[in-house]
Amino acid sequence: MRLSVKGALIFLLFVNPSYGGGTKGATPFNFLFLDPHPRPAALGGAYGSIAKNPHSLAYNPAGLSGLESNEISFMHNEHFEGITQDHLALGLKKRSLAFSLTTLSFGKIPRTTLSNPSGSGLGNFTIRDWVFSVGYAQGYKEGFLSLGVAGKYLQERIDAYQAETLALDLGALIDLEPKEDIPAAIGVSLQNLGPKVKFQSSQEELPTNLKTSLAYQPSKKSLIALDLNQPKGGDSTIHLGAGYRVSNTLSLRAGYNGRNDAAGGLTAGFGFAHVMQGRRAILLEYAFVPFGDLGVSHLFSLGYRW
Repeated sequence: MRLSVKGALIFLLFVNPSYGGGTKGATPFNFLFLDPHPRPAALGGAYGSIAKNPHSLAYNPAGLSGLESNEISFMHNEHFEGITQDHLALGLKKRSLAFSLTTLSFGKIPRTTLSNPSGSGLGNFTIRDWVFSVGYAQGYKEGFLSLGVAGKYLQERIDAYQAETLALDLGALIDLEPKEDIPAAIGVSLQNLGPKVKFQSSQEELPTNLKTSLAYQPSKKSLIALDLNQPKGGDSTIHLGAGYRVSNTLSLRAGYNGRNDAAGGLTAGFGFAHVMQGRRAILLEYAFVPFGDLGVSHLFSLGYRW
């Protein structure tokens, strides 16, 4: 499917942490701010204090110390106008270790010039991003404090131009329940630390972000989460999420993503688990993320827990 230049530009504005005009310029690798899985996407991206699965790798690596089981999952996201996102994640409980690979493709974009604005005879070009991440966490004081680190290899390709670099995430998570009998957690993570990256003839900074987060469980079946993102040189964004476990097999989720002004920021989704012997289960998850007149993103994932 061919992607319009207008659609690509609007999508780039959404993933750019300077969305809203709060920074002096754009930075590369802004696709890192996209939610890579239906579970956090349905919660509005409020996931920095939620542990227990490998998807915390993209929000706060300290959460990996709370992995409840081994888990592998694959996600496919159909954005509007042919933009696609894929994500593969693996979490290993005994090692508090997780791996992930995420790709984003803009499909075919018509090539235009000032002298040929219609692009007649010029063909198409593509934009493709991908990131490979590995993270590890360690718990201290009987799980009260967790510290985590994640390393990333990033690559961004626009037509014939390519940029690549390494980046680092650092995270801390305080679980209040073991000591205070309060089912809540507080997290902080510093994301996308690394050197400037050369893109064509310029040196660009990575989209460094400070994330603070809070999660609270009013009951064993319900969850409320809040994240505050402060990208370097950009405007802060608020993310809210709420989840309710209807049964051992079905969970419902809703949220607010402060980065998405196109449709009021509202998100929703569900998770279905076909439980087998022990902790083994097949996981099916979905998130619905509207973008106003542009369309809707549908995130689907299939996973296995053991």
